[in-house]
Amino acid sequence: MAYHSLLDWRLGLDMVNLALDPNAQIGFGEPQWNFLLTQAPQSYFTGLGLIPRTLAGLPAGINPMNNEAVILIHPLWDTDRSNYHPSLAVAVAAAEREGFSPVLRSIFRATRFPYE
Repeated sequence: MAYHSLLDWRLGLDMVNLALDPNAQIGFGEPQWNFLLTQAPQSYFTGLGLIPRTLAGLPAGINPMNNEAVILIHPLWDTDRSNYHPSLAVAVAAAEREGFSPVLRSIFRATRFPYE
């Protein structure tokens, strides 16, 4: 019960996919992520005073005060630049081209701990 709020059925499905196929592509392209991606980013970014937009298909929020681009990423994606998911690599490159400093935030953490 203490960890119930940390469990997520979307991540569970992704983990099952990985268990069945170690080469499975993990990302937001799976249908289980559609609702969360259409509902959470707008209110999350607006609540933080960021300007919602999309960078290379990933939800992002721009902070015009410090030129940061907060990019919401899949919880299982690596945040090590040398091992970015292809979608993330393109979004980070797009942010940097526009002069923004990318800040990566898991959509899992963003929806559960929005103000940390």
